[in-house]
Amino acid sequence: MIDTVRLSTTAKPTSEQIRWHWRKREDTPARQTSLTQYYYNPERDSGIPLRATYRPESRQGHDQFLLEFSMPRILYGCNWPLISDIATAVVAADDLIKALDALPDLPSTAEMSLSRLDICYNYEVGSLIPYYIQALARLDYPHRTTCQFNAETVEFRAKSVKCKFYDKCAESKCEAPAGLLRHEITMHNARQVKNALGFNKPVTLADLTFPMLQHQLETDLQRLGIFGKPFATVNIAAERLIAKYGPGRGGYRFTILTMYQDRERGQICGQLPISRNTLNRYLSDIRKAGLPLALSDADHPLPPLQVIL
Repeated sequence: MIDTVRLSTTAKPTSEQIRWHWRKREDTPARQTSLTQYYYNPERDSGIPLRATYRPESRQGHDQFLLEFSMPRILYGCNWPLISDIATAVVAADDLIKALDALPDLPSTAEMSLSRLDICYNYEVGSLIPYYIQALARLDYPHRTTCQFNAETVEFRAKSVKCKFYDKCAESKCEAPAGLLRHEITMHNARQVKNALGFNKPVTLADLTFPMLQHQLETDLQRLGIFGKPFATVNIAAERLIAKYGPGRGGYRFTILTMYQDRERGQICGQLPISRNTLNRYLSDIRKAGLPLALSDADHPLPPLQVIL
């Protein structure tokens, strides 16, 4: 359930390490003073699945050492399998770090603070992946921007966090098995990690538990309105809304649901015409009937997405 992490600690490479393995760069963000940074980015064909940044004087006023790597890639050599034991992955990461001449003495990765965390899960949906992507792209995630990059990826973005669903086989160029719908949450900074997981201190790998990560994934499904709910077909949606609200009221809500599949809320309000608040009440009625606000283009309903430990 963990993919890429970025870990922060206080450490300093030796002058010899910097000379032979690190690249220096001066960064000058807008309206800020110049900041010297050193980067250790092994070539892709080196087989080292890790990169590091050293800041002699960080914005926090002290030396900062950052490590970024994919935990599954270190443990398995690829990043599509799910980590089944955090402690085993930590040992593998620690062993790799100790073996690299470019890196100084560091604490265990379990003790370093998380400044980025990718939580992930693979739903085994087989050939239905395109239908899930199409349905997910029609949904709204509160306070986030929905982006569909192509027929294989849909993403819900905010400033410091995003979640996305994509075809892992296609993304990995068939390295992963076919039929895996990947659900991924990326928290881009330490504050977001801390707030999302409910901590009042910096979060470390040692603090993470699988139920905690499962809760984050299920929260995404709840906010999208699909937790425990299948994506209905057009016929099933019509039957359910008419059964709950009657032919007139149910039929009107079904019309709104079908319009919602390819129109923005403002367009629907202008075409009916109704107010935004009235539309939101109708959409709430549709959810109360047990329907997500996206319909399946497949011949049958799409089974609900479930995170199973």
